[in-house]
Amino acid sequence: MNLTLDMLPDRAVVRIDEPRLDAAMALSFKERMREIVAQAPGLVQVDMAQVQFMDSSGLGALIAIHKALPGGTRMALSSVHANVMRVLRLTRMDTVFTIVERPEAAAAGTQGDDEAAQAPGRAPAPVAARDTAPEAAAAQAAGGAS
Repeated sequence: MNLTLDMLPDRAVVRIDEPRLDAAMALSFKERMREIVAQAPGLVQVDMAQVQFMDSSGLGALIAIHKALPGGTRMALSSVHANVMRVLRLTRMDTVFTIVERPEAAAAGTQGDDEAAQAPGRAPAPVAARDTAPEAAAAQAAGGAS
């Protein structure tokens, strides 16, 4: 698992230098991230710009890291690819994780919703504004009854 760590005064920026976060990578990713989280100053920013695919094992690793955050430490995912965002939405983890479009938005605590900053193939921010209830979509497809 190739990770690049940039330890800044206010945050640890971890760039995942892999196209996939899957079962083959999940264990080593989780172990390395636990080491990083233990020394992070207050924010762990996970730059996922290169990750184009994530399976349930990769998602499980992110959840385990999120649960293991020490008190007062936050975690934000940035530059999430549309395919990965789809997994987060389907599992409703987009409501658990802080997800920002631009890496600098994580430090500012904003969602990075400037449309000009959105890269092609990336999910636009803010996440909460895009979230639709699956029940409503199913009801609409079934003839509009809700």
